[in-house]
Amino acid sequence: MIATELFARMPAPLAMRILEHAYDANKSLYRELMGRLAKARRVHPPVLQRVPRSERHPWMMEMLSRPASIEPAYQCISGWLLETQSPMLIDFLNATGIPHDGHGCAETFPATPPAAATIRRAVAELLQRHPKDSAIVYLHAFNGMPDTRWPELDSMLQQDPALQFGPG
Repeated sequence: MIATELFARMPAPLAMRILEHAYDANKSLYRELMGRLAKARRVHPPVLQRVPRSERHPWMMEMLSRPASIEPAYQCISGWLLETQSPMLIDFLNATGIPHDGHGCAETFPATPPAAATIRRAVAELLQRHPKDSAIVYLHAFNGMPDTRWPELDSMLQQDPALQFGPG
């Protein structure tokens, strides 16, 4: 799933946390979201600012699930992952043997994916140690990067019920 599809399918409480993070930590991105939302709703931004975030964020979630919002959706998700979920990112990179900066960012990725068993083990450990929905968002975001489109992970994300949003 790409970022807009993630916003369309992720549980609302998780999307709300991601938007709250953007509100708190990335004012320029949040202003961009407000501008896009104001334009989509055909209201002036100051009017939209008076709407409580608890009411405004569901509108933003809907907007971020549309294909035209791919870039801000990606920015919201990647910012949230890097700034609030680094232990999960570190765990996955360590489990797959990818060198990183100690904060969950890798400069380079292996030319060939790790062995399928390594990927399966890394995913299982991630699901065991971290909230399922957060892990699903991360694994899709990771697999969506051009350098990390791993066939084994792609197959797991599409077919494994444990890697789908919702109960299970």
